[in-house]
Order: sequence, then structure tokens, then C-alpha cells
Amino acid sequence: MKCRYNAEKAIRIYNQARNSIPILSCNSSTKLIVQEAVRMVREAEKSRDKILEHMQKLACALPEYDIMISMCGIGPILATRMIAEICDVRRFHSSSALIEQESRENRWSE
Repeated sequence: MKCRYNAEKAIRIYNQARNSIPILSCNSSTKLIVQEAVRMVREAEKSRDKILEHMQKLACALPEYDIMISMCGIGPILATRMIAEICDVRRFHSSSALIEQESRENRWSE
């Protein structure tokens, strides 16, 4: 999965964190809790990536996948997510009906 790093945003978050009031004491127990939380987040990310990889393999077999990929600004991840959420495109009477429905819900962003 691609990560988009933004140095300016990272510096802003870092500065806000340094100027905040800590709610946890800085001791070995706190360190252990934070390390465990980070481990759990990383495991969740691995699981998400495996699921998305499997979804992409399934989506590649569908005829609409190539159509979606050919559209400007839609990559493999977004195409897979859109196909999963739309399900059957035949339920829309036209492409503009699909666009209207999805732009109203505005649920896709990468």
C-alpha cells in the first residue's frame, strides 16, 4: 500500500504533540502500552493489506476493472474499492446515474 508522506504536515503534528499536555505518565508501563498499541495497529494494517490484495485479485477478473483502471485518477486500489461498493453496475440506468449516486455519497478517497 502506498503512503503519501507530507513533511510539512508531519512537522506540524510533531510540534502540536510537543506543545500538548501529556495524559499518560512517562514510565515503563506507559511505554509497554504504547508499544502494544503500535503493534496492534501494524497487525491491523497487515490484515487490511492482505484483504485488499485478495479483493484486487478478484476484481481483476471482472470486465469493469479494466474500464475503471483506464479512467484518469483511478488506480488499482480505488478501482477495487469502487467495484466492491457498487456491486452490480447494471442497477444504474446510465453512467450519469452512477456518477450522481456516488458523488452524492462522496465516499471514495485514496
